[in-house]
Amino acid sequence: MIEGAVRFTDHAVTARCRSEIAALHASAEVLEGYFVREVGSPAAPA
Repeated sequence: MIEGAVRFTDHAVTARCRSEIAALHASAEVLEGYFVREVGSPAAPA
């Protein structure tokens, strides 16, 4: 059983959360660009 979770059912709270997540998603960079910059080439090792 999952413990410690809080269920929010207030429409205003959930609407703000959805809006914030959508804004973060819209401003995110493409994963491949981040990976190449921070980790290296996306090519598999030989």
